[in-house]
Amino acid sequence: MTAPAAAKARKGRLPLVAVDPVSAWKAANPVVSKPSGAILALDSVWKVYGTDEHRVEAVRNVSFEVEQGDYVAITGPSGSGKSTLLQIIG
Repeated sequence: MTAPAAAKARKGRLPLVAVDPVSAWKAANPVVSKPSGAILALDSVWKVYGTDEHRVEAVRNVSFEVEQGDYVAITGPSGSGKSTLLQIIG
């Protein structure tokens, strides 16, 4: 097909443009930098129920930090203290 015939065939369509696949991928997947600094920090947190005779350690020596932009999941078996920890965090 000659150039004028090709131009006529594309009339009304977007022009053909050569695209670098790496540049296209980078444009579609931008790198987002995470701001630094903890928005939540726990250091040696304990929660004890009961008396000395019947002591239940619902949360035992928990320490961690969560930075802005982090995703967090608290998992564990039933009775392991997940809800108690969330109650402490507020």
